[in-house]
Amino acid sequence: MSKEILSDINMLKKYHHNLVYDYTEYPTKANWDYEAGDKEYRDALKDWIPRSSKKPVLFYVHTPFCEQLCYFCLCSKAITKDYGKVKDYLENYLFK
Repeated sequence: MSKEILSDINMLKKYHHNLVYDYTEYPTKANWDYEAGDKEYRDALKDWIPRSSKKPVLFYVHTPFCEQLCYFCLCSKAITKDYGKVKDYLENYLFK
């Protein structure tokens, strides 16, 4: 085997790990209930907010539109420069 191939193999062995990072969802998918809907979400917030009123809250809303593809996140996304699609999403889905 050539030294170049051996070097590549050794590099793969050194840095390759079977890790799964699903950090884009919280709670993670293992905690999701696909039967839950709007009512369950509202009830969960009504239960949680009074118990957490003194704690800071980070609320992340993912807008699934990017101008170019990157390999940083695992979020669902649509690559587009058509801001009409973004506007439609915000007005007709997210804000409702």
